[in-house]
Amino acid sequence: MKLIDDGKTDPETTKNIEPYRAPMGSKKGLTRTSVQIEEDLMERLRNAVYWTPGASLNRVFLEGAEMLVDALEKQNGKPFPKRGSERLLTGRRYK
Repeated sequence: MKLIDDGKTDPETTKNIEPYRAPMGSKKGLTRTSVQIEEDLMERLRNAVYWTPGASLNRVFLEGAEMLVDALEKQNGKPFPKRGSERLLTGRRYK
């Protein structure tokens, strides 16, 4: 079950939904990462997770990232090619 199905969240219809429990061993293939996020957005995320049955911060980030990559690939007309051994730049970006 995705957290967002039709873009509408009605607390009355979702209050009896069982919390999501990932199957044992489902973390296979996941990688740990760290990002910086604006305080206001992080607080909004925490509020959304608190008030959404079955939600977790990890699940929100995973679904959000997948939705964004899907949209970028659609805009690109196809999935992006693999990078090979090239690494992404890290650290602050200069303006």
